Amino acid sequence: MLFQMPMLPGIKNSRVNTNAVRVAAYILADLEVDTRAKEMVSLVAEKIDERAGVMQANASRVVEMAVDVTAEATTALQQIHTCIYNSGQCRSQCSHDV
Repeated sequence: MLFQMPMLPGIKNSRVNTNAVRVAAYILADLEVDTRAKEMVSLVAEKIDERAGVMQANASRVVEMAVDVTAEATTALQQIHTCIYNSGQCRSQCSHDV
């Protein structure tokens, strides 16, 4: 299209008009490229935000699972300690009541 514009009536034989049309065409093309680039940036940012949200949700679930496992391990260790204390094996080493 850019190369067809200089052939329009009133532009064909005028170097000044041809140059003006070319400048306008390049400006419009540049604006279109800028618009497309901004659209792409927007889409990429949207996908990154989406993925970040998924990653944050997954990380939250992992932390919750770790808290649960830690609580279970703590309970199990307390039960083991109680069993050992009640059997008399650690009474001489423990300074507390279980």
